[in-house]
Amino acid sequence: MIQLQTKFSRQVDEHNVLPEYPRPSLVRTSYLNLNGRWECAFSKTPEIPLSFDLSILVPFSPECQLSGVSRQLKPGEYLWYRRTIPLAKPQQDKRILLHFGAADQTAEVFVNRISAVRHCGGYLPFSADITDYLQEGDNELIVRIQDESNTSWHARGKQSLKPGGMFYTAQSGLWQTVWMEIVPVNYIEQIFYHTDYDQGLVHLKVLTQHSAPVECVISGKDMEPVCINGMTNSELIVSLPDFHPWTPEDPFLYLVSLKSGVDRVSSYF
Repeated sequence: MIQLQTKFSRQVDEHNVLPEYPRPSLVRTSYLNLNGRWECAFSKTPEIPLSFDLSILVPFSPECQLSGVSRQLKPGEYLWYRRTIPLAKPQQDKRILLHFGAADQTAEVFVNRISAVRHCGGYLPFSADITDYLQEGDNELIVRIQDESNTSWHARGKQSLKPGGMFYTAQSGLWQTVWMEIVPVNYIEQIFYHTDYDQGLVHLKVLTQHSAPVECVISGKDMEPVCINGMTNSELIVSLPDFHPWTPEDPFLYLVSLKSGVDRVSSYF
């Protein structure tokens, strides 16, 4: 099979792979990108292998050329990733979150050989608070992947181990950005928006583990910023007189800055 390249694939720098923040709806400055070269191995058993004899460029699946592996993960096999992170344990009032944009199909993550999180489903992001698994100095991060592809019940889209017609070559492993961030103990976990076009309103709900004061500033081109204070886990209603609607011809976005305690995030709607 001839491997085709685009101008984008030719521009990939393995020392700076997809550096942009991967979650624009909830952005923090405490961002550490973990894309790049990881150690890699394939095995037939679920035990962590004694050696990792391959190298893989994350976040490209082992089946594709950019990964540097070009090998299919088969049903009944395990794909392993390993890297070390020079990371000190954070202060007592801070937590460290590890994020995966997506891992196809079933993943288990080990921090210093301790299982930190399991996830099933190749299309959704998942995270883990790894603070309690960290030690001073280098920390070992291992990910174990299984992918049954079209031999099982898992959602797989048009992936197939025997591609042809409308089906394409099955992909596996880490295929979206991996990153970490530092957050306070009571941090902003999610933001929900509901816009009311007829009334010129936006309804917001900012979720934290424990309810806390939150300040919201909404801004946009040619408008005075709108500020509202309230509590997390409760609905905030903001009036936007003379609001700027979104259209395909004019895809306008309102920018949002949120502050709760020492946590700061930026977002949009």
